[in-house]
Amino acid sequence: MGSTWEQTRVGMRWNIGDGKRVRFWWDCWVTTSSSLAAYTSQPIPNTLLSKRVADFVNEIGNWNWSLFSHLLPNNILLKIASVHPPTASHGADSFFWGASSNGNFSVKSAYEFLDDPIGNGDHSFWCLAWSWKGPHSIRVFLWLLLHGRLKTKKELNRRHLIDSTQCDRCGGPVEDILHTLRDCVTAKRVWSHLLPNHHPHSFFLCPLSDWLQMNLMRKKNNTSQEYWRVCFGVAVWRLWFWRNNFLFNHGSWESGFIATDIKARTKEILPNENAILVKTIRELLARDWIVHMEHVYREANSAADFLASYSLTKPLGLHVLPSPPPDIIGLLCNDAYGIAHSSLVLH
Repeated sequence: MGSTWEQTRVGMRWNIGDGKRVRFWWDCWVTTSSSLAAYTSQPIPNTLLSKRVADFVNEIGNWNWSLFSHLLPNNILLKIASVHPPTASHGADSFFWGASSNGNFSVKSAYEFLDDPIGNGDHSFWCLAWSWKGPHSIRVFLWLLLHGRLKTKKELNRRHLIDSTQCDRCGGPVEDILHTLRDCVTAKRVWSHLLPNHHPHSFFLCPLSDWLQMNLMRKKNNTSQEYWRVCFGVAVWRLWFWRNNFLFNHGSWESGFIATDIKARTKEILPNENAILVKTIRELLARDWIVHMEHVYREANSAADFLASYSLTKPLGLHVLPSPPPDIIGLLCNDAYGIAHSSLVLH
């Protein structure tokens, strides 16, 4: 069971009793798919990272919403509201097995869960690989990663194929999956080039399955995360490649070069820098309405073309113009008098 812990723990659920054992952010007690850390909209304050569920109850026994409501989306807050706040009268927190109808663990249900996780376990977790938008070869790697099947030195040692579990890059005592892809100092240097400025503090703290879910899961109606989902998938794939190149081909490990390699391959998958904008437009077009789109040359709508260029001189945000900018007056007059402008178009 120890060798398949990361897969098995996905099927475990918590019943909230007194709330003193369950970690509020890291244990699966609200949703069936992942911990609350995977849903946060902003970094979790360091003072709250290790808190238990009981720490989020106020003095009268209700949820202390002021501690976490600003960190989570409304749909998750509604799920928390449906859970009775922890109280000592409910006894200690307890586990139940989510992969069986009665909540009881059995070897048979565990075998079925591990043998067919999509059919018997958490569908969304195992589908993270196949819903990832990118080359099939990377999706296969992500599938292996989600199943904990990368042949790290810890895994090879467990199979009695090698004697040492030590990391060859940094000298750490145990090279497991998390160490290989995230916690090794050489991997951290690569992530420092890739992570957004406001990345969650939990990025380097959460366990493997939560870490993968947090970065691979597509949050509903949040197209701005698509770039990071693709970049993260490419990053773990290339980190594994460069690790193997270092071990077996005696290649060098240049963090800056590896980060550049990852960014370039990400752009190959999302070649258009406006891909997120295009995706949003397509989602708007797919709504239940009739939209007719027609290309108009800039010379045929010079005032709109001017305003589009003019907007680049302004800071981000909404700007209301009570009167036309002086430079647009002539263009508006030309439109009013029907003065046309010729344009050379190559077909």
